[in-house]
Amino acid sequence: MVVLPNLNEVLAKLNGSLFPFGWLKLIKSIRNNEIHTLRIPLMGVRKKFRNTPLGLALACLVIDAPRKVAFARGLQGGELSWILENNTAMRAILDKIGSKQYKRYRIYGKTL
Repeated sequence: MVVLPNLNEVLAKLNGSLFPFGWLKLIKSIRNNEIHTLRIPLMGVRKKFRNTPLGLALACLVIDAPRKVAFARGLQGGELSWILENNTAMRAILDKIGSKQYKRYRIYGKTL
């Protein structure tokens, strides 16, 4: 699992511009704990544990551990991003922990 502070909060205030002095504001925001959410762009379970009770337990523990730390440090929420809509196993876990879907990711294919 990869857990990162959600830098989009600061970048939105800077209109996405880091130059000429936006990068200083970004560093200042990080140091002053002005970021209130986190992002989890990558998470996985080894193939041999997928679709097993142990794999489900591992996924739940891996999701729950940073959530507890984040809330203890005063963060207000997080985003588990890039989960395809046909990833039913992961979506079932997220539904059980009470997460809210606000984006939908799809992969379209076309034979050439």
